[in-house]
Amino acid sequence: MSLPHWARAAPDRAVYASNVSGVWQVYAWDVAADIRRRVSDHPVGVLEGMPTSDGSGVIFWQEDTGDETGRWLVQPFAGGEAVPLLDGVPVGWNEGLTQADRLIVAGVSTREGAFEIYTVEHGMPARSIAQGTEWMSIAGVLDDGADLAGLSSDGTLVALQHAEHGDITHPALRIVDPRTGALVGERGDGTSAVVATAWSPIPGDQRLAVVHEPDDRERTGIWDLATGDWHDLEVDLPGDQAIVDWYPDARSVLLAHRLDGRDALYRVEVATGSVRSAALASAPTQPCGSATPTASTGPGSWTMLGRSRSRSDRPLPRAAHSTSGGSRTIAISRCTAGSWSPRARGHTRS
Repeated sequence: MSLPHWARAAPDRAVYASNVSGVWQVYAWDVAADIRRRVSDHPVGVLEGMPTSDGSGVIFWQEDTGDETGRWLVQPFAGGEAVPLLDGVPVGWNEGLTQADRLIVAGVSTREGAFEIYTVEHGMPARSIAQGTEWMSIAGVLDDGADLAGLSSDGTLVALQHAEHGDITHPALRIVDPRTGALVGERGDGTSAVVATAWSPIPGDQRLAVVHEPDDRERTGIWDLATGDWHDLEVDLPGDQAIVDWYPDARSVLLAHRLDGRDALYRVEVATGSVRSAALASAPTQPCGSATPTASTGPGSWTMLGRSRSRSDRPLPRAAHSTSGGSRTIAISRCTAGSWSPRARGHTRS
């Protein structure tokens, strides 16, 4: 099974993919009631799904023939008929989808070699805001993080990755107005990758966490689109570094550090650059919020956190997996005001 995606305004509603039936399909999960329901039923299989931002529906990408071309469908969270999500968007290859309140931005590429970004405002037909013949997608789509890196928290900016200056391995980053397509900012010339990873979770805060490669190593920066200011995080760690997400108060970020094939997680204060361990133990009990879990992961290596964020004032579910002794463990915890506490089942597979 995949790690889940949570609805932004309904943290107890999640969507994940599983091959428990023998074919990958998308499932809806009511976390509070611990009720799971299979959403898709397609012989080719369905891998990509997410809740609508308000949690009322499940969105999933369905192929027709297995060549990866398809379209986005939506079904009520509790079940019902699946219908096309985006009116006027052609069948093609998925180049990402990101949501904000009453707004969807999606990318599609076609057999004719066209790449196009569409905006859909609530109840309105889709409108094209960007087109090209070189690769272009919603930011975050390559690592399942379009929910974090695509639209800003207030839906006023959208981040796009493109290969107009180079190739898909060295993408540039473009920020546009999702309603008009007007250019707001551009970084990258094709000589090295510039990749968006997460917008600040605070509406109106236009800071974007970015990973780039100035010296053939992944380094992290913060780009403030309101002022145009860019500053790199000066973190004295060897190896590659990548910002996974912001903490809820947007004063610090969660940093993944990779060295010799092992990942570790750190909490980095944006203003001061101070670094603390942020690794989760198998049964963490340390306070969250202003205090940070500092337990060691032991012999394993935490290699991923769920790339989906619920933006609300309710407790935030988080997911991670670790690898130890040849097995992978997926752990899901809920960060409450007082502690990190196990929330759902873990799954271990050899």
